[in-house]
Amino acid sequence: MDEFNDIELFKVFRNFDENQNGFLELGEYAECISRFDQLNLSDNEILTLSLACDVNGDGRIDYQEFMKHFKDLVYLIKFHHELQTMFDEEQKAMADKESQGASPTRQEVELDV
Repeated sequence: MDEFNDIELFKVFRNFDENQNGFLELGEYAECISRFDQLNLSDNEILTLSLACDVNGDGRIDYQEFMKHFKDLVYLIKFHHELQTMFDEEQKAMADKESQGASPTRQEVELDV
């Protein structure tokens, strides 16, 4: 996953904080993140990130919330996506083997437990 330095993150936040009030509403934040092309997040991932970054639950993301949690949350979202993709591929491979009449190996059975 790409690394983002604090200066890059601050610039992105400040560019979308047009009225310079120090926070972004959730919709503004989602728009900000969707335009940060390096992230390459899906709409669902953007929504998850937006909701997760609003740590205090006030419906807006302030600069401190943004800088404190952004990198960790993006990492977790991307990691979850990678795990889900691997799981889906394994499930498909198992289903393909079963449809071909092959029985799973002992290792595959142990992994299911």
